[in-house]
Amino acid sequence: MLRQSLRALLVLALFTGTASAARANSEQQQAERKIEEGAKALLEGMQLLLKTIPWYGQPEMKPNGDIVIPRRDGPPLSAPRKQSPGSKDDDGETKRL
Repeated sequence: MLRQSLRALLVLALFTGTASAARANSEQQQAERKIEEGAKALLEGMQLLLKTIPWYGQPEMKPNGDIVIPRRDGPPLSAPRKQSPGSKDDDGETKRL
């Protein structure tokens, strides 16, 4: 009787240890997958940043205090519409600059 009880306890301990080891292994795999996904997203963001940096030239300061950062290789921008400060917009509202 004692032998059967010991065998049953041993078998139970082995299955419990195997189940918890499998669960820990599964959790570790999930953590590794999340780390890998995060690293990929970070790498994609860095690549995008490196692609956009060359679009801008060295900043220069104008005599009136404006700082201009010229675009270089980027697509051409349309010229902004010029309005004087305090002028009325199309809907009649005063625009702030």
